[in-house]
Amino acid sequence: METIRYYSFSSFLKKRFGRPVYKISVDAGFTCPNRDGTKGINGCSFCNNESFSGSKTKGSIKEQIRISKERVLSKRKGSLFIVYFQSYTNTYADVSVLREKYYEALDESDIVGLSIGTRGDCLGDDVLDLLKEISEKTMLWVELGLETIHNETLKRINRGHTYEDFLNGYCRLRERIKNVYTCFHVIFGLPGETREMIFKTIREINRLKPDAVKFHDLEIVKNTAFEKDYYEGRIKLLDYNDYLEILGESLNILSPEIVIQRLYNTTNVNFIVAPKKNLDKRKLLNIFLNRENIIQGSKYNEKVYKV
Repeated sequence: METIRYYSFSSFLKKRFGRPVYKISVDAGFTCPNRDGTKGINGCSFCNNESFSGSKTKGSIKEQIRISKERVLSKRKGSLFIVYFQSYTNTYADVSVLREKYYEALDESDIVGLSIGTRGDCLGDDVLDLLKEISEKTMLWVELGLETIHNETLKRINRGHTYEDFLNGYCRLRERIKNVYTCFHVIFGLPGETREMIFKTIREINRLKPDAVKFHDLEIVKNTAFEKDYYEGRIKLLDYNDYLEILGESLNILSPEIVIQRLYNTTNVNFIVAPKKNLDKRKLLNIFLNRENIIQGSKYNEKVYKV
């Protein structure tokens, strides 16, 4: 019998819906408080939204969805879809604008959910009321950029908020909306972070019990603050073997009930400055995951996290 190494998002969705479900990305034209002057103008040091591998189709939400769906359905008829509001901060607008965008995405029967990418400090009461409304009509995921729990790192990457700000937003979200699904984004290899700091973040994720997590390896992307830092020698990246070791231990520590939405970056290669990976990530990852000592939750101690 094949050993299940980790709890994949595809298996979660198939169990829930009984057939394949695909996330399709849309750009709703929002911005971010860390870019419009509210908290900053340059954004997070690692971030260039143009580098995201999701849809770059122009036009209305409906048009973007139509084009992405056609691409999938041409090969996989009968599929269902979750619309992913990915670029920038997708709760950072007047609630009337948010409502219009969200409902436009839900206007077809094969759309079975929304996934809203945002920040923990952009969840005001009016936004939470709208998200609660949406959660009563469809599967709602809220994806939160955690990145790390360490405030010194958050300051170093120009995140524009503290871990306490993130925690406040997350707790308010979970308290207000009982049937929301949450996903945390985490980055391995941030400047100054040791392995123990990373594993401390993983243990805190266990305590907070989100429904899912996305793991990313730090990449240097064009037109970001980190690009300059990298060229001037202020950032040392993890090599791929280091990343795999940290990922393996993180999976072992992580609760087996937390879904893994992503194990590595899928950045558009045209935007990557470093590391230049002339290798097949998926192939190497499959070999890596077949190691007997890597099973999600094998080092998880539930008693530690009992409230």
